[in-house]
Amino acid sequence: MSMRRSIATLVTVLISAVMITGCGQQQMPHVYYINSKAEVVSQLEALAQIYTKETGVPVEITTAASGLNSQTLMAQLAKSDGPTMFNLAGYDQLAQFHQYVQPLEHTKVASLLNPEGKANALQANGHMYTIPYAAEYYGIIANAAILRQYFAKSYAVTHSIDELYQYDNFADTVVSMQEHAKDLHIEGAFAAPGLDPSDDYRWVGHMIRVPLFYEMQNKQRYWDSTIQGKYLQQYKQFWDLMVANNPTKASMLPSIDYAQSTAEFAQAKVAFYPNGSWSYTDIRGGDVRDEDLVLLPYMMGIANEEHYAPFSIYDAGWAVNAKTSEENKKVTLDFIHWMLTSDEGRRVLSKDMGFAVPAISFDEPQFQPHNPIITSAMQQIRDGKIAPYSVPLPGQHYHDELVNALIGYTQGTGSWKQFEVSAVDVWHSDWEQISQSGTIIPPTHRKNA
Repeated sequence: MSMRRSIATLVTVLISAVMITGCGQQQMPHVYYINSKAEVVSQLEALAQIYTKETGVPVEITTAASGLNSQTLMAQLAKSDGPTMFNLAGYDQLAQFHQYVQPLEHTKVASLLNPEGKANALQANGHMYTIPYAAEYYGIIANAAILRQYFAKSYAVTHSIDELYQYDNFADTVVSMQEHAKDLHIEGAFAAPGLDPSDDYRWVGHMIRVPLFYEMQNKQRYWDSTIQGKYLQQYKQFWDLMVANNPTKASMLPSIDYAQSTAEFAQAKVAFYPNGSWSYTDIRGGDVRDEDLVLLPYMMGIANEEHYAPFSIYDAGWAVNAKTSEENKKVTLDFIHWMLTSDEGRRVLSKDMGFAVPAISFDEPQFQPHNPIITSAMQQIRDGKIAPYSVPLPGQHYHDELVNALIGYTQGTGSWKQFEVSAVDVWHSDWEQISQSGTIIPPTHRKNA
């Protein structure tokens, strides 16, 4: 995800064949990929080596350092020998780099996407600009072993996971578990909702999309440049529940980072951990068994939310540089097609990287991801729950404004009203600024292009 933690520094890997760049010589067709997902660098390197060995096409991969993806892209795309493909994580980045994106709707790789993949490609002005390659899911990750222990207690207020798909039941269970934490051998019901920069994306990058989604549903729109903040009180209700029922005092939450919060859950010290499927790599190998990992949807007390599955997000999408040569575009699209259709490409994407790839070429069981958090979310969708989508956000400024307001409210130096004003007013002003700049904004309705 985009906004997720990463400890990687800028890494460049030149794979196999040497590019011909000598004096007076024209560079041979090649793939040059700016990647933003530092957690899969080694897997991408392996794929590139295999592809170059099979085809002779050189593949160069550069991975941006944490928080520097946009800056890296800006610097590299400005070069005459810039990247042939790169990652775009949302409409804010599409707007920023719109002059470099090649329309892809008529390509072979676009035809491989399933309906959900097509719907979540970044689209504007009748064109598709990205190929989503990872469906990820987020909500409330739960340790079913701790829950089973709780359900068996005489003081339990609920007795099955199914009962937790209703906010009042869920909230009562959280409070009860916190009250009996010592007897349950845990430190709290929730992992600490950290507000350190490594961890704050969970609240202002992901959880904020819950009230936004339901407001858009009411409007019967996919996206709108104005909102009323109709469900921000429900967001507050859930935030307050977490702050009151975790191992850390509210005043200390700004110092809690991603690693500490994740470790609380991975070490089975808490029952609930709001996050997404990407966190599996940090959880596995700890004290929570794969078979005990369950992804619950966010419950905030919004009408009909029990009918919805965990949220899906497609922050990983490939774009092709419109300014590179036609030869480079061709070999780049061939490389993407190979990753989505070859046995080796599909195996690495689904198994080694753990991605649920929204392409028809991954329908076979052997190319489904080995990630119990994704499996839990997908099973709920198969069982008939509605799959909510992640409403596009305007960018880093909106993120920063919400974080500052949330920290102020949580520490008692600011009011909840300030958070609501930031959530509503900055949303509008940021999208207005993007719109007035003449760049791309999200469509008001989503279609399976």
